[in-house]
This record gives sequence, structure tokens and C-alpha cells, in this order.
Amino acid sequence: MFVIPAALSRSAPACARLRRGSGFTLLELMVVVSLVAILAAIGYPGMSALINGNRLGGSANEMVATLRSHGWRRFGSIAR
Repeated sequence: MFVIPAALSRSAPACARLRRGSGFTLLELMVVVSLVAILAAIGYPGMSALINGNRLGGSANEMVATLRSHGWRRFGSIAR
């Protein structure tokens, strides 16, 4: 038969409470998910405008590089 020492038996309820009390509640998770969704909805229009601007700039640079590679030297200042 296994006997638990007195010092360990007193700390067992505290250990059990710690295991039960750790983690997140459903309400906390719902609040965090809703905050992330709100921030994503606010940030999406600005991010999509930034992405489209970068695509346009990249396409212009690619066109200038193509023209330069074919000998069109006078198009050197289009991208700037």
C-alpha cells in the first residue's frame, strides 16, 4: 500500500485547483477573437491599397526594365 506523506497531501488540493484554474474561459477567447476580427476589418482597406500600389510600382519597374533590355534608352526616368 502507498502512503502519501503529510506534506504532500496538504498541497494536493492546491495543485488540483491550479490545474482547474489554468487556461482560458470561453468568454475570454470570444473577446480576443472579436478584437482580432475588428482590427483586421479596420486594417484591411489600407493594406489592400498598399498591396495594389506595390503591384503597380512593380509592374512599372518591370516594363521599364523590359524596354531598357530591348534598347529603349530614352525611357530611363519613367519609374521615378
